[in-house]
Amino acid sequence: MKGLSNFADVYYSGRRFDPNLPNFGMRDYKSTILEMARQQKYDAYYVRNNPKLFRKLKGKKIYYASPFNKKCFNQANAITTHTDSLTKRLRNGIDTHGYPKNYKNDNVYTFHQIVDPMFKPLQDHPRTKKIRESLGGGFIMGHFGALRKSCFPYSFSKILPNIKKEYPEVNVVFSTKKSQNCPDLLNRHIKERSFSYEDMPYAISACDLILYNFRGTDGHFVGSMKILEAMSCGVPVFSPRFDARVEELGEDYEMFHSFSANGGRFLAKIEKEMKHKLLAFIEDGGLRKRLREKVLERAKFYQMMRSKKRLKKTMGEILR
Repeated sequence: MKGLSNFADVYYSGRRFDPNLPNFGMRDYKSTILEMARQQKYDAYYVRNNPKLFRKLKGKKIYYASPFNKKCFNQANAITTHTDSLTKRLRNGIDTHGYPKNYKNDNVYTFHQIVDPMFKPLQDHPRTKKIRESLGGGFIMGHFGALRKSCFPYSFSKILPNIKKEYPEVNVVFSTKKSQNCPDLLNRHIKERSFSYEDMPYAISACDLILYNFRGTDGHFVGSMKILEAMSCGVPVFSPRFDARVEELGEDYEMFHSFSANGGRFLAKIEKEMKHKLLAFIEDGGLRKRLREKVLERAKFYQMMRSKKRLKKTMGEILR
């Protein structure tokens, strides 16, 4: 919505969206979108996971690609995704989890995620240094976001005690609301902390490495702000080699590890590979510096300056 507001008047449920106002001007409001639609106020509608509303709208309609809804997909002038990986799969009829077998649609476009400008390298900021101190300093690895069985780094938690034996100065922080589905997954080597959204750029910058995990093959095509925010802060990411992560971090990125769909932990040979790569990253200052520079450079693609131009071009293709 911030990206669109650079070149268009944007309304959210009938209320004008203003990126310069507190809460974007979204105080108390009631949805008036159908009333506005009858007045033909809008040039286009963008709806995410509200099939009932979408089917009632008239005019140019854009629907978000997940979850799949046959009626909405058929009615839409365009389907949008967050990654080129999913766009290519849907355009080319490549079997994709969550979609009908061999499903193909030519009207799929990528609306790449856009990183808030507040996410930037803040390693030297006093707030960042204070967070590092509270976490014990040394070499810090962080996992940010929901703690669910679908994305909990099980294998990493099993590898960690051995890493701590070799490098006691390693500290690990999980910033999340603990899920009731995962009460027994944290071990004594993992610190739990809670950070406000405003603190997140400093908390991420306090880390030397960000952890990312996904149990299923969805990781090949779903977007991830966790990845993009870490990149924008100049912090490398440790991740399975997913198509969508290759799209963001590059084919030759050195902190990917192998992936296999799993019920929790990866295969023993993958856990061995993970440990080897983590130890190499901890030990090699040159590797850490090189990857910090690499992620910062690739993060520029997802920042507002480039994103708004790309988004305007894509909207022009949809509305022509």
